Amino acid sequence: MPGPLPIDDVISKILRGIARAQKDYEYWTDGCWLQEAPEYMTTVYVAREICKTKDRGYYLTLESNARQTLRDAGGIGRGGVSPESRLGGKFDIVLYWADGYPRIVIELKKQVTSFKQLKQDSYRICNALRNPSNRVQRGLIAFYTSWKDRRDADPRNRIVEILDGVEHDAKEYLKNRRPAVRASMHHRRIPVAGNSAWVAAVLEMERA
Repeated sequence: MPGPLPIDDVISKILRGIARAQKDYEYWTDGCWLQEAPEYMTTVYVAREICKTKDRGYYLTLESNARQTLRDAGGIGRGGVSPESRLGGKFDIVLYWADGYPRIVIELKKQVTSFKQLKQDSYRICNALRNPSNRVQRGLIAFYTSWKDRRDADPRNRIVEILDGVEHDAKEYLKNRRPAVRASMHHRRIPVAGNSAWVAAVLEMERA
């Protein structure tokens, strides 16, 4: 049986899925960008892209119950869990090992301008990574953001500032977590059109 999809390939496919959703929505609407589309469109595009692999040694599910996902992965670990973790909620996408254990939890957001918009999902992912004996390997927060038809700043520079700010604040938020969790930012090139720019990005979280 084929092995699991390498994490770098998972991230590349997520970024490609977001970019394709942006391209198609702009075409369908004759000019609207992805921030105006429903969030589930991006979820579906990302899921389709991840599964564009022959002889897969993995599968995924959409809108999976968070509490059940963590139970299936091997549990959360000792100590209580704050209601902030929203374990009664759902993970947008869960990617599984071939043997049926959850491997990667993926959340998707649009029009992100600061880490505050990702803080709650980061907390939930920290709980998913909390128990070192469970099978969850990574938490990924994939997002799209744009700076459209604005004349108050260079659009590409503004996107770079947003990405840098999200990564910095994520690392500050995570640095005192126990067990330790580290974060890194991944993104595609930043397309610029006149006074507008957009980007597809992934905040990767893993046990340190």
